[in-house]
Amino acid sequence: MFVYPSTWVCDLQPESRYLPLRSRIGCALVFGRGLSLCTVCVRFISDSTVSTTRWIQYATNATIPDSSCPNVGTGNSASLVACQASCDAQPACNGMNFNPTGPSCYLRQCPNYSPATNTYSGYNVWLKIPPASTQWRLYASNATIPDSSCPNVGIGNSTNLVACQASCDAQSACNGMNFNPTGPSCYLRQCSSYSPATYTSSGYSVWIKIS
Repeated sequence: MFVYPSTWVCDLQPESRYLPLRSRIGCALVFGRGLSLCTVCVRFISDSTVSTTRWIQYATNATIPDSSCPNVGTGNSASLVACQASCDAQPACNGMNFNPTGPSCYLRQCPNYSPATNTYSGYNVWLKIPPASTQWRLYASNATIPDSSCPNVGIGNSTNLVACQASCDAQSACNGMNFNPTGPSCYLRQCSSYSPATYTSSGYSVWIKIS
């Protein structure tokens, strides 16, 4: 790999690796075509011009180990957006360990949105969160659902509301949650009705997924 001035990144790779990324990058030029390889120059305009709304920074100075999320390859480490685009190009990838100073980009396949991590200076863990279901409704503010109303079915990703909802969406048994953005906390629930009893709990909100 070699880097031109400005934000051009060039690499000798199979053309198929970069073609799926054209919707995510500012410009792509392909030249020097060979039997199966071509030199691809990709211009990443800037991190702010590429949509990264689905990506959240899950942990700093940390990595996801193989035991939490299997490794599915090495991505383009030229920048954060380049690493994310590498993951986007792989259907199985939904997480990554990225080190901007290494640089390093390791792609991961996580079974849930709250994987265990290990401390590792210089690395950041990023997760790709799918859009949450449109069936979510705010049921109560400054309240929580107790175990007696809806059994606890796990702890979700508490980075933000959408991440918590997506964690519940990923579990077939989950249809409710207690979320606190300042904790932060995300507790997943399995409710037998859409009108469970709640307890007063400052800072929390109760969300129910209506099917």
